[in-house]
Amino acid sequence: MNRIHRLKKASYDQERLIKCTNRVYVPRVWDNILFTEEAEKYCVPPLFELTSLKDGKKVYAGFENYTELNFVIVPPWVLQSLGDENDNVSVSLVHKLSPCTGMRLSPISNLFFDEIDQQEFCLLNALHFKYSAITKGQIIDLAFGPKTFKVLVDEVFTESGEETQSVWIIDTEASLSIGERYYVEKYVNLEMNKPTEEMFVDSGDYKYLRLMHVRNTSCLCINVDTNIGDTA
Repeated sequence: MNRIHRLKKASYDQERLIKCTNRVYVPRVWDNILFTEEAEKYCVPPLFELTSLKDGKKVYAGFENYTELNFVIVPPWVLQSLGDENDNVSVSLVHKLSPCTGMRLSPISNLFFDEIDQQEFCLLNALHFKYSAITKGQIIDLAFGPKTFKVLVDEVFTESGEETQSVWIIDTEASLSIGERYYVEKYVNLEMNKPTEEMFVDSGDYKYLRLMHVRNTSCLCINVDTNIGDTA
């Protein structure tokens, strides 16, 4: 079963429900198949394949609710993955997707490593009941209490242990490893009488300077180039 719909960003109330999920609102026309006997030959709960008609990019999405509009209402990360609002996408129900046995996720923000404890457990918990499928290369939003972090799906693996593109993660016992491609060590050790290498700190980010073997009479000199960026 395949239909063409346009993409639409979620309203404020809708986004509160689906921002950190892969769930979408679909037009009422899908009511004649979802949760019927015919739907049993597809993934349960329902899984949609959304394919951009512009460039062929795909996202796998779960079902949140119906909308009376002839649009698919999607979370922000899905809209960023597929294109722009009002772009046309092909929407179809998925018969089967390989179950996930392992994944590697890379948090985009370095703050994740500073603020989240028990990181592997928290990542799995953030996926649990929020995502039914994930795809390699996509950047998704995950909620950790009141905090939201963007996470890159680096790798996903199937039962055979082979790397694949997309996997089903409901009712699976997948292992998880954390990629550190975006991790930056924030502590810079300062040795007496040894200048550090030049450092650049991105906007909104920060560095810690850790003094080693300091005496009460020690002086610290920090030279800041204000022509390159902002200082505080």
